[in-house]
Amino acid sequence: MVFPVLFFLALGAILGSFLNVAIHRLPRHQSVVSPPSTCPACGARILPYDNLPLLSFILLRGRCRHCSAKISPRYPLVEALTALCTAGLYGLLGLNLSLAIYLPFTWALIALAFIDAEHQILPDRITLPGIALSALVPLLGSLRRVAWSPGVARLSVEEWGLGILLGGGIPYLVAAAYRLAQFRKLPAERIDGMGMGDVKMLAMVGGFLGWKLVLLTILVGSVLGSLWGLSGVALSRYGMKQALPFGTFLAVGAFIALAGGPILLAWYAGISGFPE
Repeated sequence: MVFPVLFFLALGAILGSFLNVAIHRLPRHQSVVSPPSTCPACGARILPYDNLPLLSFILLRGRCRHCSAKISPRYPLVEALTALCTAGLYGLLGLNLSLAIYLPFTWALIALAFIDAEHQILPDRITLPGIALSALVPLLGSLRRVAWSPGVARLSVEEWGLGILLGGGIPYLVAAAYRLAQFRKLPAERIDGMGMGDVKMLAMVGGFLGWKLVLLTILVGSVLGSLWGLSGVALSRYGMKQALPFGTFLAVGAFIALAGGPILLAWYAGISGFPE
C-alpha cells in the first residue's frame, strides 16, 4: 500500500511541474512543449537538476541560481497540491479505469484554478479538449467487464449529455441575463459577469461528473466565491465591483463534487426525500 501511494505522490509532483509550465505559458499563447523552461526574470535556461519538483525550490532557497530572483511560491504550491490530489484520488478510487479518466480531469482543474486566479481567463486549450475527453466517461463506463470505482457513478450517454447541457447552459443564461441587465449602461460603466470561459469549463465538468454533480459544483463554487468576496470587502481588500476568479472556486467545487459528491447527494436524499 505504501509503494503505490509514494508512486502517485511522485507522479503528481512531476505532473505539477508540467502544470506550472502550462499555467505560465497558456495565458501568453506559448507552446507548453518548447522552448525549455527559463527564468522569467533573467531568461537563463533552467537546467534539469534545478527543475526537480519541490526539491529544487528547497535547495535553491526559492531563488534563481543565476540571478537570485525570487521564485514564485506558486511553483511548489502547484507541485505539492497536484501530488496530494493525485495520491488522494488513487486512495479514493483505487487502481482502475476510472482513475485513468479522472486524474487528467483533476489536473485540468488545478491548471484552470491557478490560471484564472492569476489572469482571470480559462483557456480553450484546456476546456475544449476536456469536453471532448469527457466522452470517454460514458463510453468506457458502459463496459461492464472493466473495473470501475464505486466512488464514481457510471454515466449513461444521456446523463453525460445532460451534464454538458446544464453545465454550459446555466452559466450561459446567467451571463446573458447579466449583460441584458446592463444594456442601458455606457460601455465604460458595464461590469463583466460570468464569462464564456466559465461556460466551457462547467460544460467540461458536466461531461465528467454528470448533471447532478455539476449542479453541486455550481452551488459549492458560488458559496465559496461569495464567502471570499464578502471577506475581501470586509477586510477592505477590494470593492463590491471587483471581479473575482470564479473559475478558481468552480475548480474547488468540482473536486469536492468528485471526491465527496455521492456522499453529499445521499445525505441530501436522506433528509429531503428526493431520490439520489
